This record gives sequence, structure tokens and C-alpha cells, in this order.
Amino acid sequence: MSEQDTAVAVLHEQVSSLRSRLDALEKDVQSKFDRIEMKLDEAIKGRPTWAMAILLGGLMTVCTGLTVFILTK
Repeated sequence: MSEQDTAVAVLHEQVSSLRSRLDALEKDVQSKFDRIEMKLDEAIKGRPTWAMAILLGGLMTVCTGLTVFILTK
């Protein structure tokens, strides 16, 4: 075997090793993104809708206004 054949074989092994490491890294990153996406979906499900948020804000405003009105009279 010549030096060039040996060098080509070494490069081939290095490329194969790097590809397998890259594949493993891609799987790891994808699993982390999947977990993050799942947690975001769970967080979104627990939030009130915009209508409920506006309704609660309006009720708090009315209660505060009435409290101030009663206390100043």
C-alpha cells in the first residue's frame, strides 16, 4: 500500500467518524427541540383566552373604580 492509499483510507475513516458524530448531534438537538416545543404547547394550553383576559381586566377596573367611589363618598 502506498502513502496516498493510506492517506485516503485515513481521510475516509475521519469523514465516516465525523458523519456519525454529526448524525448523533442532530438527533440530540432534535430531541431537545421536541421537548421545548412540547413544553411550549403545554404552557399555551394553560393560558386564558384573550376574551377571558379582557373580561378579567374589565372586572378589575370596575371593582377598583367602585371601591374608590365608595371610599371617597
